Parts: sequence; C-alpha cells; structure tokens
Amino acid sequence: MLKIDNKFRQIRKEKKITQAEIGKRAGWTQSRVADFENGRYSVENITLGNAIALANALGCTLDEVFTINEDESQE
Repeated sequence: MLKIDNKFRQIRKEKKITQAEIGKRAGWTQSRVADFENGRYSVENITLGNAIALANALGCTLDEVFTINEDESQE
C-alpha cells in the first residue's frame, strides 16, 4: 500500500517561517496549519489546490513537500 508523507514542518522550520505566515500565504488559519503538521488533517485527503497552495507558501514544489512511499506495515 502506498503512503503519502509530508516534509512540510521540516521545510517550514528550515526556512524559519511561522505557521501563521504559512497560513496567511496559503489562505489557511494558523490552527489549520498546525493540524496539518500534527497529523490531524490527513495528507491523503488534501485537495490538489490546497497542496499547491502549501507548496507555494513554502516556495517549494509538490515533490519537495510530499513523498509517496510503500507502507510496509499495511502488508
């Protein structure tokens, strides 16, 4: 089974951008950004538009933010 992971928090911290700033850039609230980072907002259910908005807010490509891996625990 495939699993989508995100490096959103890691990239955000490396670029020294706050959750509030990402929220402002992406059109989200700071609490929604926090929910996404903490796994309360499923990556698998994110819309393409929101994924693009988040990547743009970070100044990254979708490939840099999201990776698809084999989830070996599901086998």
